[in-house]
Amino acid sequence: GLKFFTAKSGISDIPEAAYSSARELLVENYPNPVTSNATIRFELPEASGTMVDIYELGGRHIMNLLNKDLHAGTHHIPWSVNHNGKRLPTGIYICTIRSAHHSNSIRIAVSE
Repeated sequence: GLKFFTAKSGISDIPEAAYSSARELLVENYPNPVTSNATIRFELPEASGTMVDIYELGGRHIMNLLNKDLHAGTHHIPWSVNHNGKRLPTGIYICTIRSAHHSNSIRIAVSE
């Protein structure tokens, strides 16, 4: 396991499983800014049903990119700035990833 220092007892052992379940949901996209296509990369600390959604900065839902069970580990989701046959306007969008016990959002810039 990992060793953590605590003020009361000094160094203590933390089981690896406890550390893993406490990790953040890591998210990034590339390229940023996006001109046509991007890849949204995220790391799930545990297997879970997972949703990936894109929102306008004001909160309006634009599209769902993923809604399914995924294994723990790194995942790559392709994203196109074309939606329903139209290109999304230049601006800032929010990509939100939610799993059973974790969630995170990142800002994605769409440019010409």
